[in-house]
Amino acid sequence: MDGTNVAYTQGTSDPRDMMNDLARYLGALYRQDNGESVKNIEYNGTEYTWDETIGLKGSNWANNGTTLVSVITTDYQASPASSYQFKINGETVTITIA
Repeated sequence: MDGTNVAYTQGTSDPRDMMNDLARYLGALYRQDNGESVKNIEYNGTEYTWDETIGLKGSNWANNGTTLVSVITTDYQASPASSYQFKINGETVTITIA
């Protein structure tokens, strides 16, 4: 990872757009080199690893069948936040939504 901050500007007020883009970004972290660089992502103390059996187009990061994106979506719907923190390979990464 080249930095610890990622800025995302949401073009619409529809949270599905933001979640779709976030899923694509997180999925790209694995797909950039078939998982050689990013082995896991931690969010709120839970570790997610790539699960090929999930079969989503955006992101297959999961923990016991629960996808990371579904957890973030639930959190966002309960209490929309302007930023989310992850640990990616032990490095804290903040994704800010503007």
